[in-house]
Amino acid sequence: MLIKTLYAVGKAGNCFNAHAPDYPGCLATGQTAREAKERLLLALQAHITAMVEDGDELPEEDLDGGFLVVEVPDASGQAPDGAALRAYRKRNGMTQEAMAARLEVTKATINEWERGKRPLPGTVKFALSAIG
Repeated sequence: MLIKTLYAVGKAGNCFNAHAPDYPGCLATGQTAREAKERLLLALQAHITAMVEDGDELPEEDLDGGFLVVEVPDASGQAPDGAALRAYRKRNGMTQEAMAARLEVTKATINEWERGKRPLPGTVKFALSAIG
């Protein structure tokens, strides 16, 4: 399951802080804005996973500003991976070359993703989750 939520990053003294207004109390800090954002993503993954497990209602998505895409395992506990990419490719009768062309990467990259040698980037995970 993918959740989209607004977030903000600000500088506080010598470090940066990041928070998601829809999830009060869920925040992170880092030496750089990027580090704060990455830590916020991890915090949100844990926070939202706990909310889902507890049956809590999630806030409405608000896409008027910058947002993070938070990957939360679906009911099976699995996030899209290389096997999901391969299954999608096969279902659609595509070769690795054709998939590489569509995603603007090399065939070797597709091969490494499918074999689990390299993790799927977030954008590919997002697309796979969206198309089921």
